Parts: sequence; structure tokens; C-alpha cells
Amino acid sequence: MNFYSNFYSAAEKLKEFLADPATTEREQAGVIQAFEFSFEQCWKAWQKELKALGVSTPSPRQTLAAAFRQGWISPE
Repeated sequence: MNFYSNFYSAAEKLKEFLADPATTEREQAGVIQAFEFSFEQCWKAWQKELKALGVSTPSPRQTLAAAFRQGWISPE
């Protein structure tokens, strides 16, 4: 089961937005929005994968903590 397809799509879009420097306020807002969407897709993918492992994480904070405990996030 691929929990990450939405995250991968969002991350690719963020890469596109970051390819050229954002020079206007509107462009900067677009980059911020793309980052926020990528982050949301990432934690939701982890949440789904954790649920498949029997771990319930109802919030982004709990999901990130559980992902850290699983070793998916390095302490750096």
C-alpha cells in the first residue's frame, strides 16, 4: 500500500516552486502554501502508515513524535 503518493506529488510541486527564486510577495506566498501542503501530506501519510502498524496518532504533533520513535525522522 502506497501511503505516500499524495506527499510525493506535493513535494514535486514544491520543488517546481523552488526552482526559481520567489521575487514577489505573491510568489513567496505560493511557496509557503506549497510547503504547508507538502508538510500536511507528509504527516498524513505517516499517520496512515502508523495506523497500519496499530499506532493511533490523532494530531500532527503526535504523528511526528511517533515517526521519530519509529526512526523515520533523524534527531538532526
